[in-house]
Amino acid sequence: MNAPHNKAEKKIFLEADDRLEKATGALRDANTSLVILNITKNSVLGASVSNFEKLKGEAETLGKEVIIESIDEHILQLASMAGFKILNPFFRRGGRPMTDILARPLFVKPERAPEQAGPVRSRVASNRVGEISLKKEEKEDKVRERKPKRRSSPKQLLALTGGAMTIIILGVGAYLYLPRADITIALKKNIIDFNETIELRKDIFKAEIVVGKIVIPGELLVARRNIAMRFPANGRQQIELKAKGKLTVYNTFSSEPQPLVATTRFLSPDRKIFRLDRAAVVPGARVVDGKIALSSITVDVTADKAGAEYNIDQPTGRWFIPGFSGTPRYEKFYAEAAGVFSGGFIGERAVPNDEDISNAKTIIEKTLKDALFSQMVAVEDELKSVDGLSVFKLVKFEINNEIDEESRFSVFAEAEMRRIGFKEEILRSALIEKLRLSVRESLIYPITAAELDFKYGEAQGDLEKGTASLVISGRVIFAPPFDSDSFKREIVGFSGDELRLRAYSMPGLERARIIFWPFWVYSVPTRENRINIILE
Repeated sequence: MNAPHNKAEKKIFLEADDRLEKATGALRDANTSLVILNITKNSVLGASVSNFEKLKGEAETLGKEVIIESIDEHILQLASMAGFKILNPFFRRGGRPMTDILARPLFVKPERAPEQAGPVRSRVASNRVGEISLKKEEKEDKVRERKPKRRSSPKQLLALTGGAMTIIILGVGAYLYLPRADITIALKKNIIDFNETIELRKDIFKAEIVVGKIVIPGELLVARRNIAMRFPANGRQQIELKAKGKLTVYNTFSSEPQPLVATTRFLSPDRKIFRLDRAAVVPGARVVDGKIALSSITVDVTADKAGAEYNIDQPTGRWFIPGFSGTPRYEKFYAEAAGVFSGGFIGERAVPNDEDISNAKTIIEKTLKDALFSQMVAVEDELKSVDGLSVFKLVKFEINNEIDEESRFSVFAEAEMRRIGFKEEILRSALIEKLRLSVRESLIYPITAAELDFKYGEAQGDLEKGTASLVISGRVIFAPPFDSDSFKREIVGFSGDELRLRAYSMPGLERARIIFWPFWVYSVPTRENRINIILE
């Protein structure tokens, strides 16, 4: 069936030996937005799908819509793989081959025999006989006059109405559903069992066949996630821990920044020494309206000694830096507590033992693996991935030996999952094309994949590089293409003989059977909905 055309279109016909350059040149010369490119059977362009992909790229660059028209199924399939709209000027043919076309025999009504002449009665003219006959007739007339007329009963009326309705229903049913034609078609099948190794690569963008192996694009997905969890600590150990907290350090000395080295001492209001955990720089004071406005920075500090006496619940007052003692900076640089100071301890307490740590790692790994897998599935969308094409790695596992009031220790962990996926429709198309080429040479008619079943086998890959391979095995069944709707539209109104000739002309026909009904029908109905195509 021809595609609808508009005024801004042009059809270009290519010969069998016209190469890609000729086709792209014709597109450039066309002054319309829609181009129908008619490619003849066995064209050199059918040597590779890359010809059509390059042609597609040229069409997109020129901003033209291109439809590929051909009666060569191989050409149409390659064009479709490259993303073109395709058009066959004739309806698609196919189905199963037809060998036995059986129509029900026509019913011939028997000729009616001429009616036999009845016995000839002799008539004898007699006044007596006439008188008797006349008197008898007069007597019967008088009896009829006296006899009352019989009326139809309700049951008779109901029976008559029901019979009429039945006739009407049967007539409507016959109009809606009869006549009908059941056409069963079987086409020759080419069955191929296969076992193929498929290669996935993230650095390609289209399917290829390299040295007999199918190579398809793969997409590498990488996800990271971290988690912090607490676990029971069942070990005991004599330990010494120093209290920790935060200080806010102020500069009211000058607009110049003041660097502080790690372990710088701070003296608390109750004369306890805490040291700076990491080097820091106190920003310079700001000058506002000629006056110095203080600036500040918050830092982490640790008690100079272990023990609970360094735990300060509600610290107040200013902290000073002993290193500035005796200088103007001593009063101008000071600190205030930014929270409580805790963690100081000397004695025996719970600690995680080796078994605690091992159990914590097992639980952490499973939790992160499940979370990352769910995250991958959520973003995969149309991608297919199979077992063996993903890898999980724990990249960070840190134990914090600080024990809470419930004798639990905390663990911080981070993990990464890499998974390579692919589009299954690309794999199916590449697989069908490779297997179709293996049988195409031995056939004189086009074929298409009627059925394809396969399962995934062993898979392995180098997910750091984004490559993988997997084995698939299964069966594909090729048969000539068949379009039931087009076939129906073509055969409406055909006589039985015309339909037989049409069916026998199908490429790859194996057998067929045609049944018309009711028994007096001898041609295909003129309504498509009364034609039933059964493709075996």
